[in-house]
Amino acid sequence: MIGMQVGGLWSDLGKRFCALAASEFVFWLWFIYLFVEWAHQTALRGGWAERLVPRLWYRGY
Repeated sequence: MIGMQVGGLWSDLGKRFCALAASEFVFWLWFIYLFVEWAHQTALRGGWAERLVPRLWYRGY
């Protein structure tokens, strides 16, 4: 009986950890996407990020 309760607790903690890890993964993907978009727009305007972004990328190829 106690083993099932402990097993249920670990299962619940595992589900919560997986949900937290998935949400954090999605957050970082979104953050990286925003940074890439910002760098791309800066490069298109001829800012400092132009040197960081490959030439083919900001020419639209």
